[in-house]
Amino acid sequence: MKQKRTAIPSAPTIEISKGTKALYLRFSHAKVERTDSRIDEKAGTIFAVDFDKNNKIVGIEVVGADEISIKSIREQVPVGIPDFDPSETRIRMQEHQLAEAV
Repeated sequence: MKQKRTAIPSAPTIEISKGTKALYLRFSHAKVERTDSRIDEKAGTIFAVDFDKNNKIVGIEVVGADEISIKSIREQVPVGIPDFDPSETRIRMQEHQLAEAV
């Protein structure tokens, strides 16, 4: 079954954590109300999808991947990732760890 995708007005930001194998594909700065996670045990990669109060994607965290494509993230995450123009996507290095310990 094909994933339903929603258009967003601007491209996301890819936040890469220095010193760790983690990135966050940020679609908005809305408050996170819920997080769904899954582990790809074969690849040793964790995918965590953050949602806001309206059940829209805030962002997707990927931990443990040496290399990954947006296509691979779309295949691994069981929700509709908004369509965006990759040429407008910003990439930002972060000094700190992306995920906060719960």
